[in-house]
Parts: sequence; C-alpha cells; structure tokens
Amino acid sequence: MHSSGALASGELKALRRLGAAVASVHPLMTFVSGSIPSLKGVPFAVEGDAAAVRVARGIVRDLGGEAFTIRNQHKAAYHAWGAFASPLLVAALVTAEQLARAAGLSAVEARKKMLPIVRQTIANYEALGPAGAFSGPIVRGDAETVSKHLQALRKVPEARDVYIALAGAALRYLPVRNRKELNKVLEQRSMRVLGAVEIGDRVRLTEVPPAVKEGKPETRAIFRRCVGKVFPVAGFDNGLIEVEVGAVVGQFPAAHSLWIEPEFLERVED
Repeated sequence: MHSSGALASGELKALRRLGAAVASVHPLMTFVSGSIPSLKGVPFAVEGDAAAVRVARGIVRDLGGEAFTIRNQHKAAYHAWGAFASPLLVAALVTAEQLARAAGLSAVEARKKMLPIVRQTIANYEALGPAGAFSGPIVRGDAETVSKHLQALRKVPEARDVYIALAGAALRYLPVRNRKELNKVLEQRSMRVLGAVEIGDRVRLTEVPPAVKEGKPETRAIFRRCVGKVFPVAGFDNGLIEVEVGAVVGQFPAAHSLWIEPEFLERVED
C-alpha cells in the first residue's frame, strides 16, 4: 500500500506484476510539524485491488478512522478537494493577514483577532451548512460595499484576485441577493485583465484553461479548435466572458458560445 493522496494504486504496478495485491489509502487530514492530530473519525480514501482494500479498511478501522471508496481516476480531484479544505484555507487566512496589515494591524494581531470569527464560521458551516453559514455584504446583495472592498484591495493585488475568485464562487454556489449588480461589480476583473472590454469587442483565446484540460474530452476538443482564433464578446457573468464561437465549432450544436476566464483571452484591436 501507499498513502499518497494524489496518486492511485497503479503506482505499485510493479508489485502487482509480481503477484501482490496493492491499494492506496489516504487520510483526509492535515499533518504538520509540532501537531499530532487524532485519527478518530477521520475519513480515509481507499482504492485498489479487493484483497488489499480489505486489509486497508481493517487498518483504518483499527486507527479509529472511517474508510470510503474512491475511484482511481478521481484521486487528483480528491486531493485538490483536500487542498481547499486545509492548505489553501491557510493561504486564504494568511492573505487576510495581509489585508489586516493594510488596515494598520500586524500579522500577529490579525491572527489573534481573526480566530474567534474563523472558529465560529467553521462551527456554523458544520451546524447550518454552507448557505446558513454564509454572511456579509455578498449574501445581502450589498454591491456598494463590495465595490469599496475592491477599491481598498488595489493595495494588495494578490488579495484582490483571491477576493474576486471567491466572490464569483459565492455567486455561483450560494444564495445571494442582488446578483445582477454584484456581477457588474465583479466584472471589473475583466476590465483589469483586458482593459475596458465591451460586448461586440473581439478577443483571442490564448490557451486552453487548465480546468478544461481536466474536463470532458469533447470540451477539450472545442477549446483546442478555438485557440488562436478571434471571437466577438457576447456577455459577462461571474467574472467570466462569453465569446461567440459558432463560426469555428459550428458542427458542435451545443457550443455556440463559451464562458472563459479573462486571463486566457487577449483583446484584438480592429
């Protein structure tokens, strides 16, 4: 067995060829120097040969964990999920520390003062679910305050990028008010990357976005056909730009337009 989160049991194929049953077993838990977490109730992702999986489940049970089955082709997505739940959560918090510094606090002060709201947010997420735990100007539909946030965040560009990405995710996955006005505010992302792009302007697709590369083969094929081509802008939503691609991929009836992140487009002057 191996315990990689991103790699599947096939990494042990040399042992499988020698007759061994192989599996991967990975705890969805963070491990850092100076901290020893309990494994009680921790989920373990398990996949591989049936005999090895049975042994792995027994080990997990003895550790107090809870085994669940994952397909080997889903290991990378599973590991990325874990990255959002822990290391990237820490990255979001350290980005918040940078904003606190812009507000006149030290990073140490910010960390101490953030902990109560962070703990309560996690408690709310556990007890009430994501919709019930979501608070602040976006859920209220307060586009004016969000606009002020973006203005203040010009001092910390990396934090502004994170804010816009997460705000766009909130509009997509969480119930919010005044969605249309909030979308308009977040479209400033497109203006920052491309300049003042309007409907009807022409843009070129510079590359296939990484998320598309990991997606369905037919979607990858459409995007590959579009790389280097010029298309008219048809709309904006959640920080994405809609481009009309029917002239290039007309044989794909469901692909008359594509929604693309602005960083993968470049403006084409007439």
